[in-house]
Amino acid sequence: MEWNEGMIRNLFSEEAVSMILQIPLSLRSPHDSLFWYPTSDGLFTVRLAYWLGKLGHEDWRQVGAFDRAQRWWRDMGKRNILPKIKHFAGKACNGFMATNETLWRRHTREIVSCTICNHPNETILHATLECNLARSVWDNGDLDQLIQAAPKTAFIDFVSWVENSGRKQAADEVLTLAWAC
Repeated sequence: MEWNEGMIRNLFSEEAVSMILQIPLSLRSPHDSLFWYPTSDGLFTVRLAYWLGKLGHEDWRQVGAFDRAQRWWRDMGKRNILPKIKHFAGKACNGFMATNETLWRRHTREIVSCTICNHPNETILHATLECNLARSVWDNGDLDQLIQAAPKTAFIDFVSWVENSGRKQAADEVLTLAWAC
């Protein structure tokens, strides 16, 4: 079995052609198949298409289909914390936590503001770290300085930063307290 060099040269740049032709072909000659990478079984379904349309392309990139979130989630499975905390962490880090902002993006809620403190945008970070109710939890603990120094771009970035600060135990405490908020 050999590469169809003429077709490859017609489709790709010279640099890509040289890299492709260096890839050895299988001696077993397996049949090609289509594989949709974001799903574990490789199948693209109508249900998936519905959610892609509902969530939008930008949100699809946030729902765990990429390496960083997948690696983080694998490591989460090894942690010594309660399953309900792991479940919460998965929802919060992948953008599935039911905040007003998330529900508004999915067209199931008309308001985006926080119903507790009237902040104009109830995001996952707001609900778990910044809301008055959440602040009452964090202000009474010894993690407040760590939380103030952490980045607040996305919940997974926040938790990853806490983990990478050398305090794995603190990351477990942060997840538990965020769940309590």
